[in-house]
Amino acid sequence: HDIAYLKLPAFDGDPAPDADDTSDGGGDGDEDGVPPPSVTAQFIAACRAHAKRTLGAQSHVAVFDARGGLGAAAYLVAAYMVTELRAPVHLALKAVADSHPPGIYDERLVRALQRLKTSTREAALGAPPSWAYPAGHPAAGTAARTLPPRPAA
Repeated sequence: HDIAYLKLPAFDGDPAPDADDTSDGGGDGDEDGVPPPSVTAQFIAACRAHAKRTLGAQSHVAVFDARGGLGAAAYLVAAYMVTELRAPVHLALKAVADSHPPGIYDERLVRALQRLKTSTREAALGAPPSWAYPAGHPAAGTAARTLPPRPAA
């Protein structure tokens, strides 16, 4: 078996926004918990190269998140599905949630996906696990919900 390993650069984004954080995820990634475009592009390029190398063969990609399971890996997988496979955002989010519940539960990551591709459907936002946010954090204990579609520019 051919096994390839790619370590993507770390980024310092805060995975758990403060109560006064009004960011919509529109920055370069580092300050708002969203992987920077350069990291996303590296991941997508690696997946594209793997798909080309293994065309017609059964192959798998394993993604490990070293940020405490707060959604960066799930975001990268969904970003690949949206950009390369042309999956609608809501279906990419469902596929991620179905394979690794609760899916993406950080609104900034979902908003960033919606910016990658105009969405005409609501996007599901999973309920965060109990360990994701400290007690008293505004996002702690929130329920699953949907976000409205991103309007066409």
